[in-house]
Amino acid sequence: MGTINASVFTPIFSARSFESSSTAYTNASFTSINAGTYSFEIRVNGAGVTILTVNNIVLQEGKNYTLFAKGISGNATTPLGLEVIENN
Repeated sequence: MGTINASVFTPIFSARSFESSSTAYTNASFTSINAGTYSFEIRVNGAGVTILTVNNIVLQEGKNYTLFAKGISGNATTPLGLEVIENN
C-alpha cells in the first residue's frame, strides 16, 4: 500500500501478506505520514499493478490512523476496499 501525493507514489509498506499471530508483533509499528489529503493505492505485490485506489483521505495532524485492506479483488459480493480507522 502506498500514498499518492502530487502524482508521486510512495510505498508505505510492501510485500505484506495476510496478518497472522506470528507477524502481528513485528508489523505493529506505526509509519509517520504528514497531515494532508491523500489518495491510497493497493498494488499487487511484485507486479506493481494497482487493484484499488481510494481518493481524498484526510489525515489530520496529531492523529493516529489504522488503514487496512478488506474484501476480495474482483468479487462483487465482498469487493476490495480500504478501511480507515482513527485511533485517537
